[in-house]
Amino acid sequence: MHGPPSQQSTLDLLLDVPGVADDPDLRFSKSLSLFVLMAAVCVEGLVAVSSILLGYPLAAVIHSLLALAVFGLVASVRRGAPSWVGLVGIWVVAWTASTASLGMELGVAALLWHLFFPTALLLLRGERWGLLALGADIALAIVHQVWFQASFVFLAARPSPWLLPAWEFASILLFVLFFLFLRLIRQTLASYRDEKGQTLDLLSQTKDSEAKWADQARFLETLMDVIPFPLFHKGTDGRYITANASFRVVFDVQKDAVAGQRNEAFLQPENAKTLAKIELDVLARDSMAVEETVLIHADGQPHNFIVYLMPFVDGGQSAHGSIGVLIDITERKLREGKLVQLNDTKDQLFSIISHDLRGPVGKLKQLLDIYLDDPGIFDKATWDQVFHDMRRSADSLFQLLENLLSWARAQQGHDNVRYEAIPLEPIVNDVFAVLKLLANDKKIRLEMDLHLNGPLLTDRHVLSTILRNLVHNALKFTMPGGRIVVTAEETVDDLWIEVRDSGIGMAEDTLKRIFEKRERLSTFGTGKERGQGIGLGLCQDLAENLGAHLEAESHVGGGTAIRLHLPTPEL
Repeated sequence: MHGPPSQQSTLDLLLDVPGVADDPDLRFSKSLSLFVLMAAVCVEGLVAVSSILLGYPLAAVIHSLLALAVFGLVASVRRGAPSWVGLVGIWVVAWTASTASLGMELGVAALLWHLFFPTALLLLRGERWGLLALGADIALAIVHQVWFQASFVFLAARPSPWLLPAWEFASILLFVLFFLFLRLIRQTLASYRDEKGQTLDLLSQTKDSEAKWADQARFLETLMDVIPFPLFHKGTDGRYITANASFRVVFDVQKDAVAGQRNEAFLQPENAKTLAKIELDVLARDSMAVEETVLIHADGQPHNFIVYLMPFVDGGQSAHGSIGVLIDITERKLREGKLVQLNDTKDQLFSIISHDLRGPVGKLKQLLDIYLDDPGIFDKATWDQVFHDMRRSADSLFQLLENLLSWARAQQGHDNVRYEAIPLEPIVNDVFAVLKLLANDKKIRLEMDLHLNGPLLTDRHVLSTILRNLVHNALKFTMPGGRIVVTAEETVDDLWIEVRDSGIGMAEDTLKRIFEKRERLSTFGTGKERGQGIGLGLCQDLAENLGAHLEAESHVGGGTAIRLHLPTPEL
């Protein structure tokens, strides 16, 4: 709502000059002109009233008309008429009023204009015109004293010879007073103008400085935001002053939720405690702290960070809080872990190659060398047994090489899964065909019992490798005359394939070491078959690639059952 309009006096309305509010000098000059003209109106009005009181009705009419004429000049000046209009108007009115007054032997108007005219010119046109008007007025007063003294009559009384000199002296005093007063005002205005100019210069410089500081602050804020590491600045009271865009993204906070807040106000409790501990270390040491820690990321997962926190001091070594940088090293940690895993894989491969491959290959070479150099050293039946053993060794080596290749590819992440709809029975038959000789040697029955509603959506090669290793492992630890059954069943919520044997089984501790701790154990089978310790580990890795998992159940002397749980996506 707008308040009521302010009330202005009649004088304020008369002296108000439209259109010059922005120019103080012009406004002052116009106001003086209006002041002088209003004073002239008052003079003529006073003379008109005096004429009526003294019995001069014609003089009263003339001076009233002159007052109205001066009032018209006031209106003209207020509308923007030049200052010389007021000057000419004052001179004409003063001459007309004095002449008429003297002509009617009244003299009141002449006396008043003797008193007022020099000061009026001083106010209208300045000191030079004022002094000229004063000199002219003194000369005119002498003329009036010599030739028109008889015209200065008041109430039919003879005028005193000292009337005009005393009145002119009063005019000079009034002129001097206004002269000094005007000079004082102009000096005051000049001083005010200078001070105002200086103040405006200072304000301008201050605004320029503020604008530069604001630009610099925006530049620094933008620079912080483009840095891809979380940055923050905290005060000595532990409250955040600012934080860059990366910091806000990492901890999922808005910009206005950070400034002026402490850790616990917007960070998760674990993150707040961790950062508070590092800040205490900085305060205790009064130097930069570098610590590796774990913080909860905006994605809800723990990330590894290196935290750099340094006290912030000014040129006078006064503390102004601290500046922190967070560097996410989670991916680096993962790469380091992967590198360690690859190094372990390399060491295991070299170990297998040097022990598990070198021995059988060396044995085959020796037997072939004997056969080529002196085949008659053994009879036919002996050589048949030797070749039978060589075939078993070759099968074992082939199985080992297949496992090594699959295992190495799985460890390096190169074993890409290709899903397709395939029936399970042909895959099991292929596995049985590959291991038939080994099963026949140990007189172990291979059976299957499949209860599936249709084909599987999986990778043929990966599933075949898993089943081959599980069946091969069951053959190795099953006594001659035993039984191995591959079972499959599909329910609404699950689909599983199980390889169950009637072998020697495993202790619970051994089972945990293989399936929970992922240890590589190598033991001899029931037929003195040497294992490599990578078969079950390979099966676990390949199952993870399929999105599946293994479960094992075993009892010493009661056989082992290993179940592969497959995902059941829609076809």
